[in-house]
Amino acid sequence: MTSSAALRLRQTAGTIDGSGQRSLLRAKPQDAALPFTVSLHGEHKPLADVWRELEQHGIGCLYQSYVWTSAWCENVAEAWGEEPLFVVGRDQQDNVAFLLPFALTRKFGTTVLGWLGQGHSNYNLGFVRSDVFAELEPGLLQNLFRTIARERSDIAAVHLFNQPMIWDGRDNPFALLASQQSADCSYEMQLRGDFDALYNERFGKRSRSSLARKERKLGQYEVVEASTPAERIRILDVFLEQKSKQFAAQGISNVFADPAIENFYREIAKTADDPCVTYNAITIDDEIIATYNGMTYDDRFYLLTASLTGKDMRRWSPGQILIREQIAERSRRGCKVFDFGSGEGPVKTAWAADSKPLADSNKFQRRTVRPLTQPTQAKHLIKRMIKDNPQLFQSAKSLRRKLRGGGSIPIK
Repeated sequence: MTSSAALRLRQTAGTIDGSGQRSLLRAKPQDAALPFTVSLHGEHKPLADVWRELEQHGIGCLYQSYVWTSAWCENVAEAWGEEPLFVVGRDQQDNVAFLLPFALTRKFGTTVLGWLGQGHSNYNLGFVRSDVFAELEPGLLQNLFRTIARERSDIAAVHLFNQPMIWDGRDNPFALLASQQSADCSYEMQLRGDFDALYNERFGKRSRSSLARKERKLGQYEVVEASTPAERIRILDVFLEQKSKQFAAQGISNVFADPAIENFYREIAKTADDPCVTYNAITIDDEIIATYNGMTYDDRFYLLTASLTGKDMRRWSPGQILIREQIAERSRRGCKVFDFGSGEGPVKTAWAADSKPLADSNKFQRRTVRPLTQPTQAKHLIKRMIKDNPQLFQSAKSLRRKLRGGGSIPIK
């Protein structure tokens, strides 16, 4: 699978534009022989050992790790109408080559295959053994999805959302099947051991002095990191309260008000330290006024949630102070990447984080279902168009705030 034809297939999926980003072009794959045996599984627990072993030698991310996926299955999947479907591929030596955590959902009266929890994860790419990752060319993946559909004949379409075009410097094979750019981009920043040099590089003298003045105005504060599950839960409770008020003020529907999502994060907060769960807060007189919570996985820190108090002290930028301290701490601990996640935000802009395009793949196992599932594609396309136009985006946010009393328009 390393022929020049295979190489050309990979190259057709993207080119580098003038900004250094990989542009999204549609691949035209031909079916390729499937050099793997494929098995389908509905339960995650029997796969735990294989999954964790693959994590040690494979390519993937936090959102498809066993600890994240198992918590999702036990708390959210059923409530969100997801039927887990784990696809395991083995090579000719019977060694596990990949594990893909998919889910079946019902949309417009049809069964659709997608990434498990893809409506909440920042991005999705499965877990693939390192030496196999580059071999999963488009034609082979076409055959893989047909193989899955033969085993599950009810699958009418495949919708794979928020897939990074590039991961750890490599083309993501699943994104090569993309049909459109996702509504959001992801943002990340390369870290270094010398945080002071990084801080001085990202912020000018005036910006650093301004934050230092605010820091003095804020008064005697303490940055704390939870070291026990009970301390994490305390910070989580404050986050849930603060975020509820923030969303209400902005007219955004509060996903964290969903009991299933709340239970999911409570379980994550109680998990073991591998991957390392981090709950940080900035306090004054033991009152939490800002939170930043995340997880460290494979030398990358994933920022998951953040919140601010609604009090007057917000003008002294406690959130900016807390994120600065957290980035400094991740640098000291040897993390290579600070992952801000997907979606625009002032913190990401302030730190000049690098934006990375995400891609959506929409495949139809039956042509007759295309008209039924096209609204999902259109929704993502419209969101992308709005976010690419600053005036439209501001108008949409203003409309959302005006409508918050009678319902909200969720724009991530």
